[in-house]
Amino acid sequence: LPFRPLIPFALMDFASGSEVQKLTGLSRSSIYAYIDKGLFPAQVKLGLRSVAWVDSEIESWVESKIIARDAANSSTY
Repeated sequence: LPFRPLIPFALMDFASGSEVQKLTGLSRSSIYAYIDKGLFPAQVKLGLRSVAWVDSEIESWVESKIIARDAANSSTY
């Protein structure tokens, strides 16, 4: 298992599926396909029929995409 620093629960925020879609621009099926391939943070099961994503993990994923874009752009100049 990858190392995950412990975040105090009081500081942790969750995002619903629709919020994750809005933040990433990905469709629901793309999110789950990326999770299956290990390319996207997995959801957290909150109840029998309820899942959510850790906000900070989604933000980190988006930030990594921006960094990759910027690195690719800077190497072409």
